[in-house]
Amino acid sequence: MTKKIFATAAAAVLALGLAGCSKEEEKAEETAAPEPTEEAIEEPVIEEETEDIDFEMDSNLPLTIDEWDEYTTYQLNNGAITLTVPNYWILDENIEEDVPIMLYSDELGEGYLAVSEVGSADIIPAAEEYAGILTESLGLEDGSVLYLGETDIDYYPADTFEIDLGGFYAYIYLVIVEDTAYEITTWGVDSVYAEDIELALYSVVLG
Repeated sequence: MTKKIFATAAAAVLALGLAGCSKEEEKAEETAAPEPTEEAIEEPVIEEETEDIDFEMDSNLPLTIDEWDEYTTYQLNNGAITLTVPNYWILDENIEEDVPIMLYSDELGEGYLAVSEVGSADIIPAAEEYAGILTESLGLEDGSVLYLGETDIDYYPADTFEIDLGGFYAYIYLVIVEDTAYEITTWGVDSVYAEDIELALYSVVLG
């Protein structure tokens, strides 16, 4: 259970550590935006409703979940990421917009897989700097996060990071889908669930 609690906390930190930068940029843009004119205020209500609908279509939640044979497929509402795991993997009840997928192989969380939205791809720094931000966000010692190069995820290069969590390792795959950055986080590649995780990564469809 300790691992499961830590997994949830780690996923949230990984998702929000960089997402905060994006939110600050958005806040700055909103602050710098000019005051609306009378003409803008008089825009038809129907246009405002259309914007709300677009926002909902672009959201990560709710998930589309499809169970078939011995597997379950999870797809984000906006279609950005789709992945498949064996159907005995457990979906965390505490998923949220920033961390829309959190899956555990069992109650102890020996195997773990998560998808988290980082924010606009424009805020993503160089790989080595990104590794440093992850180290600081997770409160780890220097050298705990290593950049391993690129991994092929659905035929796209994904920057890959290895995180030493003291006794076991987590891996982050950074993918870009239509100008939005997502992290796919795993651990348990050295456990009996290694094949499950390999299958999940192989099954990923982007966009």
